[in-house]
Amino acid sequence: MNLCTREQMQEMDRQTIEEVGISGLVLMEIAGRSAASALHEHLITTYETPPLRAGIFCGSGNNGGDGYVIARHLDSLGYDVDVLMVARPESIEGDAWTNLEILRRLSPNIIILQDLLEDITVESLQDLLPPYEIYVDALLGTGLKGDVSGPCFHTIKYLNEALGFKFAVDIPSGLNANTGKTLGVSFKADLTCTLGMAKNGLFLQHGRQIAGKTLVADIGILPETENSVGIQGELLTRKSMETVCYPRARHSHKGMLGHLGVIAGSKTMPGAAVLATGGAVSSGVGLISVYTAADVQQPLIGRFPEAMLLPLLPDFGELSENQLIDLERFLEEKSTLVIGPGLGLEPMVSALVSSVLQTAHIPVVIDADGLTALAGDMSPLYETLCPVVLTPHPGEMARLTGVDATQGMEDPVQWALSLAQQYRCYVVLKCATTILASPDGRYAVNSTGNPGMATGGSGDVLSGLLGGLMASGVPPWDAARLAIYLHGIAGDLAAEKSGFRALRALDIMEQLSHALAEFE
Repeated sequence: MNLCTREQMQEMDRQTIEEVGISGLVLMEIAGRSAASALHEHLITTYETPPLRAGIFCGSGNNGGDGYVIARHLDSLGYDVDVLMVARPESIEGDAWTNLEILRRLSPNIIILQDLLEDITVESLQDLLPPYEIYVDALLGTGLKGDVSGPCFHTIKYLNEALGFKFAVDIPSGLNANTGKTLGVSFKADLTCTLGMAKNGLFLQHGRQIAGKTLVADIGILPETENSVGIQGELLTRKSMETVCYPRARHSHKGMLGHLGVIAGSKTMPGAAVLATGGAVSSGVGLISVYTAADVQQPLIGRFPEAMLLPLLPDFGELSENQLIDLERFLEEKSTLVIGPGLGLEPMVSALVSSVLQTAHIPVVIDADGLTALAGDMSPLYETLCPVVLTPHPGEMARLTGVDATQGMEDPVQWALSLAQQYRCYVVLKCATTILASPDGRYAVNSTGNPGMATGGSGDVLSGLLGGLMASGVPPWDAARLAIYLHGIAGDLAAEKSGFRALRALDIMEQLSHALAEFE
């Protein structure tokens, strides 16, 4: 599923109207009819006795115009419709005004709230309005940038407290269409019908929870306009991943399926090496060799006898000349390298990362303590010949970019893209909704996963899985997309057994094989 920004959707609308010649009135009619149809289909397939009493709350802009069209079509389908105007008629213009005039000639009851209420508050709306079975939000749309205020603020509060089915037109009012941030208050929908193309904000930050189930309605935007605005966003879905997770050839042998190197673990954090190796084992890679500390050997070999171990890392201090030579030997004949999980903050970690980026010519996944070491000197990224994937959480991302995590998460897609493009690397930003950014401007937003995955070690599993997929021959962009998606599925499968609060990284690791099996 493609994703777009607010600005891209506005430009597609403009080109369709001004250059292609499809009028805005026609687009509004298609949009409203499609949204009404989506709502109707959902209700009749969800409820044994579908609800019919609908309140449609309309603002002053085109989102309100969509609401007037929806009211007309729901009325023709037999619904008992009230249209609640949270704007005076004289403030409505253009295509929205035309549809209001059409609606006035038909049967739906139109209520101008300002004519009946001296002050619109949650309490006054509760006193004035009857209960509805369906509440339709057509208040603000995607153009909103600042915080919700005035009558719309109180109306959204009222809608969120009301009991009934909640339906949002295009985007829940109060949700930033680009970032998924709540702008003061957001309508909490059970179903959102987004128009033309899905917007980033529906799947980022608060959007995933606020939008509910999301459907995309075709409103007649032509592919030519999509191409002209440079759509680069993607929502990771099962359908898109089926083209990446291709079946293994029957004549395969381990020598054909790559050799992954993992540099991970330390005396105080042996579990990180175990989890990263576990993620790699589940990827289907042919061979795995782990370069680690002596104290990691026993827990690792006890759990994964498949892995080949080189307990060569010192517990502290810096790397000797001989150890750097050992590192170069370790990198020989490897297909991909994962470096960082559980290495600690010793000076040798910076030397390891720097040496790898200077001497290797294979894809490298840098995670955890490897990222902390890299943040001290980013210059090796400019000079390396390795395809690099960075997998930071927001705190690590802040160290890499010098941007405060709170500020960066205001627009996580742009935050990830800026790092990817500056250093010509791939960036997997691990937040509530994981984001992948490519140096060529592409980005992907995950649709799987749950809050229980916010637990120590989850990222180690992901880095191992990602490294294993790349080592087995999947290109970095596709490997990262697939790893993110499968990691989320594994987390969802684990949550079905343990719930969110008790979910452990080990549970995610153990479900990876089941996640992959879904594609075979």
